[in-house]
Amino acid sequence: PALVLYVSGEMTKAKFKKRKLREEASMNPSHELLDNIQFIHERTWRIDDPDAQKKYDRVIAKYMPDMIVLDNWQTLSTGSTARNAFDTFWRWISKWCDAGITIFLINHTNKDGKILGSGAQPGACDTALQFYRASNDDTIRILISPEEHRDGKRSLFQPILASFDFDNPGAPWIFETITQERLTALKQWNDNGCIE
Repeated sequence: PALVLYVSGEMTKAKFKKRKLREEASMNPSHELLDNIQFIHERTWRIDDPDAQKKYDRVIAKYMPDMIVLDNWQTLSTGSTARNAFDTFWRWISKWCDAGITIFLINHTNKDGKILGSGAQPGACDTALQFYRASNDDTIRILISPEEHRDGKRSLFQPILASFDFDNPGAPWIFETITQERLTALKQWNDNGCIE
């Protein structure tokens, strides 16, 4: 399994361990998979600050992960919406992309579904995926919706619906690709508060 460096600006290490134990108990994933996650809770090292980036560089060089998850832009950055703040981050993180590390930057959206922060973010990414979580019963549904590619082309990813039934914890997650029509219907269902 890939080694993941998970950097959180919100979730503490204790909360992460609690969530990890819950995942292990209810979803029965491979322990080898979960054991390959290195977790860091950081609220003072800003990913768009060159001095803090040097600290991150030392951590990344120590673990040499296959993937870095930055959760999330709002809590890990200075909070600036200026283009130069994101550019400072992007110039720094690009060297790790060039080293073969996959970067997964988590961001929040506003009520209109637009990414918060600099408008440069969507254009800089190879692809942007929008996640919708909807559960009105004991089944959790996560809709993974690809957005426009940075070159203005459609993403190579197809929309995916992931479902897990908490009434049947031994059952696996179900992943299915869906049509654009069903994607639109699920988004509307999510926007309506998961009311049929």
